[in-house]
Amino acid sequence: MNIVIKKIPLRGTSKMASLTLMVLWWYMLISPILIYWMQMPRVLLYIGDVINFFVFLLALVSYNKISVKRFHAEKILLLMLLFSFVGILSAIINQISVITLIWGIRSQLRFFAFFFSCIVFLKMKDVNIVLNVVKLLFWISLPLTIIEAYFVTYPAGTIIGDMVGGFYYNFSGSNLPLNAILLVEVTGVTIKYFTKNIKISTFLLTCAAAMVMATMAELKVYFIEFAVIIILCAIWSKVLLKGVITIALSFVIIIVTATMFTTFNGNGSSSYNEVMTVQGFIEYATRDSGYDGVGDLNRLTGIRTLRENLFRDSAITRAIGIGMGGGEYTNFFVSDFYKQYNWLHYQWFQAIWTYVETGTVGIVVFVMIFFVAFRKSRKDTMDFSISNFVSVMIIEMVVLFFYNTSLRAETAGFLLYLIIAIPYIYEKEQQPSINKLTNSIF
Repeated sequence: MNIVIKKIPLRGTSKMASLTLMVLWWYMLISPILIYWMQMPRVLLYIGDVINFFVFLLALVSYNKISVKRFHAEKILLLMLLFSFVGILSAIINQISVITLIWGIRSQLRFFAFFFSCIVFLKMKDVNIVLNVVKLLFWISLPLTIIEAYFVTYPAGTIIGDMVGGFYYNFSGSNLPLNAILLVEVTGVTIKYFTKNIKISTFLLTCAAAMVMATMAELKVYFIEFAVIIILCAIWSKVLLKGVITIALSFVIIIVTATMFTTFNGNGSSSYNEVMTVQGFIEYATRDSGYDGVGDLNRLTGIRTLRENLFRDSAITRAIGIGMGGGEYTNFFVSDFYKQYNWLHYQWFQAIWTYVETGTVGIVVFVMIFFVAFRKSRKDTMDFSISNFVSVMIIEMVVLFFYNTSLRAETAGFLLYLIIAIPYIYEKEQQPSINKLTNSIF
């Protein structure tokens, strides 16, 4: 039976929305520069929220006029709705203030809205533009990270790595969007190498550049991320000999860079050198003394610590948390939970923050969103290279979910959620009434 796809009557609306989405992505790319480099008012960030909400409303109207079967997004959208419902219901049960609830919705659900708008309006040619911009940012960031790490003077006590972001600079956590840029570009280049679209010299040069930037920005997690990229791309590309050689070369790069990392960042500290071993890294991520070693929460044990201590007397809190927005903080106001427990540093790690606000149910539903997106990316109808690119990136996003707050930060979140949307955008363009995919990203 042929699927009949209704045409959107207002083509101009669709084109305007697509253009506005691209403007939004560019705006969120540039706004940190305006705010942190040029010291313009922080309120500029919220203009992006207004644009995002406007396009989301257009997407809702357009979505009702097209066939859902064009991109089979029901499952992932239902999970996003379920996560939103759990967070808002928990906020109501726990009597979270309206202001913090609204801010929590803004902080988390804006990316769901952006994802929805992307699958409705964007085309693969738009994705190509974004990925080409990421490539440009990657190479621009190489000299900038070196300058920011060694030629900029910071106030005493500053963790320099947190301020090194290449294109992004002059705010704590600048290395967070840099990490996302490294992941996107290196994953794409690795896939191109395995599919014989680039030479090994280009592949090795890109990997080496990424390692230098990771060293300047003290991105210890990138060593793990890089290994995941190489191994998964080698396995899924089914090029056994080339894969073994590439893995061997990659681990040589990791070993050499790890040595360089400790030399530049360790300052002769034996404890820092120990962290750069497998056993040291596991100990660092799970120690009972916490991330800072002063009794706060740690990445891999923080949820268990909260469950067994702070939330042990409330099964409801363990299940659905204290409510969306319950752990929020801004320059204008802070939640009661943040006032009392900010020293735990739960706000540094998205998985722990998600557990605080939405409990075990929220964690499970949120991870399921990525599981569904991953399965979508592995469909036989997907282009081989695009499938591998999205699949690797989704696995890396799960790592980031536990490692930092990339998926809820505007500097990285919009890029990452656009990548999650790629399989749905691709599928939409494979329909008979849609122009065939052109200018493949790989």
